[in-house]
Order: sequence, then structure tokens, then C-alpha cells
Amino acid sequence: MPLKDSSASSPGKPPAPGPDNGRKRLLEIERELAEIFYELVNRRRASTGVDGKTPDSSQVKLDLHLDNPTLKKGPAPTSFLESQLSRRAEEIADRSAVFPTGKVYCHWCRSFDCAHSEPTTPRQAFAGYGPTGQPGWNEFTSILLERGDPRIDLLHRNTPATLTLVQSGHELADGQLATYGKRSGVYRILGQTIVGYLSAGKNSRRAENHYALSLQAVQAGSGRGPISLNIIGHLPDGRSGLQSVEEFESPRLLDSIRKAARHLSDIDVSLLPKRRRGREKQRRVLDTLRRLSRNIERIYRQQTRRTQHSETRHRNKARPSSKALADALGAKESSIYRDVEENTWIVLGPRNRVHIFNDAGLHITSVVYPPETVRHRTTRGKWMRPKPGPLDSFRKSLRETDPGDGGTDRG
Repeated sequence: MPLKDSSASSPGKPPAPGPDNGRKRLLEIERELAEIFYELVNRRRASTGVDGKTPDSSQVKLDLHLDNPTLKKGPAPTSFLESQLSRRAEEIADRSAVFPTGKVYCHWCRSFDCAHSEPTTPRQAFAGYGPTGQPGWNEFTSILLERGDPRIDLLHRNTPATLTLVQSGHELADGQLATYGKRSGVYRILGQTIVGYLSAGKNSRRAENHYALSLQAVQAGSGRGPISLNIIGHLPDGRSGLQSVEEFESPRLLDSIRKAARHLSDIDVSLLPKRRRGREKQRRVLDTLRRLSRNIERIYRQQTRRTQHSETRHRNKARPSSKALADALGAKESSIYRDVEENTWIVLGPRNRVHIFNDAGLHITSVVYPPETVRHRTTRGKWMRPKPGPLDSFRKSLRETDPGDGGTDRG
């Protein structure tokens, strides 16, 4: 006896659910679940105030607990499915969380865009969160002073030093209340290095050129996202600290910051036991920030030494270059030569000084040569006696460059 098709309609009854109808209902359920899921992702972002890139698709594994609908039961107090979707939505939202470069999160205003999220003056650095989760900003000198840092005098020397200060995330959130985001994962500062003061290539002796940077190791997304390095600060003209690092400061500073950022993003403690992860992550972050701190101080210490050495050489009246024009103006004809290979003028001065000028009478450089070197170059034909015409033109050019006679010809 042939089996009857269960999908066939009986007279006076609605059509039985066949394979096509069941598939259609499941597709509708999947579509509705997707709408609910991404609505939960957006709710999570709205509740934290942190933006992020919503993925095109998400892999969500669900355990379904399905009661027999033919058995009459009271409504469940909570949805087993909803709790799973909510947890996964929070995870997706947190992993894709991003924060704007150059700003910190204000837990009081629940925003990155309020007046508290960045320093108000160039010399300020991040000083930690207040009890209500509001970011605090203070001048770098004041931060060092409050800590009793003995290096503060180095900021007030004739040539100010560039100093750094490494702080842990625990220190920066020490006074913050738990109800105002102390343990929030929206914008978790694991540590920071303050740098001050920089001057973007301008005169570092002038306080109006100074600005500070707060280089923060940050993890957004409740500890699920990668660790990033946020560069916070701005120049006196309003340009960002990031722009200054990229365009105006030493290229070595940019290289050091990029290297530190790579090391931070590579930190992964997921394979460690849970009880060790937090402490190990903190240790690795602070080690990276301390290396960055040492590199930055070394860069600017070397730069300051080069600047001071250059200024010392410039002020040193015993150097041959400081006597160049005076020696040339007073030189006898027998002390002036023409370098036939370089097409420059050679003036022999007292104490073995040798000055080199161009045809316009402008000083190129000065050296001290032993007598045998001078004798070798004059006898071998490298330095030749000039003819009267070119020599007179050169002397005239020298007098015109002399600031002592206003550029007039004393001929």
C-alpha cells in the first residue's frame, strides 16, 4: 500500500509544512536572528560610547535548548538564546572597538569628544583619572614636582633637557572610583610614557615653543583587542603631537615610537593561565615603555650635546674660522694663492692658519696645516700664485663682505 504524501493538503485544513516551507521559515529565522544580533552589537557600542567597524559577517555558535511546543509550560524567566547572543555581541563590539588618536576616554561624559578628553595647553600631560573618571591634565613640570623628581632642575637649564616619565595604568587610575569606570574595558590605559619638553625644531630655550607628549599603551574592548600606542599632545600652533612626531621632530623619535607600537601590538598572553595573564601583560607593557623612555632620552641627550658642541665651536675665538676675514684683509700678496683644482682662494694666516674663500669673497672653511703641507701644495702646483687682475678682484670682494666698513671699497 503506497504511503500518503504528508505534505498534501487535507480538505478543510491548512497546508502541512513541507520541506520548502520549513526551509523558508528557517531562512526568515536566521535573518531575524542576524537583525537582533547586530542590534545588540550597536547597543553595546552606544552604551560604551566607543565606535568600531561592524564586520560584514560574524561566526556565532549557539547551543539551542528547545522545549517541546506541544507541552504547555509557563514562559521562561530568561531567554537562553538571548544570553548567548548578547555575550557574543559584546565580544564582537569590543574586539572591533577603536578610539580616536590623540584623545582619552572621559568616563564622566562617556565620550572621547568632550572638553576633558585632551590637554588644554601644549605643556600639559595626562596626570591620571579623577574619582569621577574625568581625565586630569597637568604641566609636565608640575607632575615631576608632585613626585619629588630630582631631575626637574634639568628642565630649567640654559639648554633644557628632554625628560621622560613612565607610569603604570594602576597609578593613573589609583583615585578613580569603580562606579566611574575604574575597571572599565572601554579605554584601558596599561601604562604611559610622558615626554617633555619638545620644541618641534624651534628654539628649545623659549618656553612658548615647548610641548609635552603622553604616549599611552591602551587596550580597548574589555581586554579583547590589541594593545595600541596612543600619541596625545599638541603644539602651540594647534597641530597634533602625532603630526609633530612625523614631520618636525628627530626621525629617530618616530622610529622609536613605531618600534614600541609594534612590540605592544605583539603582546599576547592568551596561552598563559588566566591567573597570570594580567600581571604578565602589565610587565611586558611597562618593559616596552621603559625601553622607549631610555631611547627617547638618549636621542635628545645626543642632540643636545651636538648643539652645545656646535655653539662652543662657533663662540671659540681661538678657532681659525673666527680669524678668517681679518687674516684675509691683512694678508700680503705672497700669502694669497689660487687653488687650481677647486677654483677657490687660499689665504695663509698667522700660526699656520689656512682660510679658504670663494670668488665672491665668502668664507668657506678654515683649517690649521703644518708648514710641510703648505710647502707641498705650493711647490707641487696645487696652489698657484694668482695674476694681478684676479687678485685685485678677490681683494675687492673681501672688502665688500667686511661688515666693519659698511661694504665700501677702501681701495
